[in-house]
Amino acid sequence: MSAVLPPHQPDISLDVQQVNRTKAGTSNQQLHSRSLGLVLLCCGLLCFIQALLNIALRLAPMGSSQQERKNWDDSRRHCRQEEADLVIINSRAEQAFLSGLTASAWVGMTDRDQEGTWLWVDGTAVSYDGLLWAPGQPDDSLGGEDCGELRKMTGFNGLNDYGCNTMNVWICEKPL
Repeated sequence: MSAVLPPHQPDISLDVQQVNRTKAGTSNQQLHSRSLGLVLLCCGLLCFIQALLNIALRLAPMGSSQQERKNWDDSRRHCRQEEADLVIINSRAEQAFLSGLTASAWVGMTDRDQEGTWLWVDGTAVSYDGLLWAPGQPDDSLGGEDCGELRKMTGFNGLNDYGCNTMNVWICEKPL
């Protein structure tokens, strides 16, 4: 169907069917765009869930239902017997996840080799800026706080230096 304007403007005409096809094409493009957005969102959520599962599968607080406690060295020895090691925390997201597992646990950091230089059990430096330290920590209180723990208490949440001979639960990390 065509509409033609009065004779004094003969060169302008409007094709109604063409307009309807253009509207339908735009609608299909919008639908396609929305579908693609939904697919991408689902893929992103799946990736996030997979990351959480990977963390959960390789990390666990050790000890008999978190009642067994060992000093830092014995905790590390136990992890190594299980072909694992004390956990290395790589991000604040991982730290937040681990904080939800227990109120306090040994992690794989120490400054035994040089006071104030915190290293993970694999020899890499502990990030002071990338991770959350408990207020005022590390402080080497009373001297000899050379082993790392993750602590979650009111007003005292984050990494903490602690006496290596203190009995605590621990978190092992096993490579997949």
